[in-house]
Formats: sequence, structure tokens, C-alpha cells
Amino acid sequence: MCRHPRLRLLKPQVTSAARVKRFTKVEFAEYFNIFEPMLRVINLPPRRLFSYDETGLTVDQNKVCKIISLKGKQWVSLSSAERGSLVTVFTLTNATVTYFPRLLVFSTNNMKAELLDSAPPNSTAACHRAGWITKMIFTQYLNILSVL
Repeated sequence: MCRHPRLRLLKPQVTSAARVKRFTKVEFAEYFNIFEPMLRVINLPPRRLFSYDETGLTVDQNKVCKIISLKGKQWVSLSSAERGSLVTVFTLTNATVTYFPRLLVFSTNNMKAELLDSAPPNSTAACHRAGWITKMIFTQYLNILSVL
């Protein structure tokens, strides 16, 4: 490394192949070309416009090894998104920046109080054998939000 100052040791960012294929500048621009005109047509107040993010976190992902790269370059290492025990994190906010309690979906059949130990405050949880959000889980989550 001393003889080659242009090189550096880094840990690659792990992401799925599907995400790398679908997230392009063209796809991103196309989304907003459709979204902005629809926003004008719908004409909803900001409190009625919602944004959500659904992220799958694997609990026991294998440790990523470091690689040697040229300085200034960013490397992405592909991995299967289906490995390990999955926890799906669902976050919801609206255009007035009101954050709603996050939903954690654990890949187990039985809900246990211990699953929420060390979870972010005001989190709510559900269980699905594969750790996925289903129509029923999402409906239950919306019912909880309507009470708040």
C-alpha cells in the first residue's frame, strides 16, 4: 500500500443485484416525470401526501471482507438479499414531516415482547413467517395509526 498511494483499503457496500439493475438515472427521471404532473392533478394538502420506506434487514448477514480499490472509486459488492433472518422495517411520514411510529415485521410465527427490546421508541411490531409485510399486517398498522 505504501508503494501504491493511489490504492486504499475499503469495505464494499453490500446491495442486491435487483436494486443495482433498477436504480438508474433514467428510471429515477421517469418516476418524477410521472409523479409531478399527477401531484398537480390530485391537489391534496401536504398532510395527506405520504412517503414510506420498506427496508429488509438481515440479522445474521455474513461479514463483508475489505477490498483494495483506487482512491476516489466506490465499489459495490453484490449479495443475495434473501440470506439470514429478515426483519422488515416500514417507516412512514407525510409532506409536513410528521413521522409515524415505525413498523417492524419479524420473521417468526409468534410475537414476543422481547422482540421490541432495544427497538426505537414508539415502534410497533408484527410477525410473518418470512418477515414480509402483508395486506393484513399493513391494515392492522393503519388501524393502529388511526387511533393515535
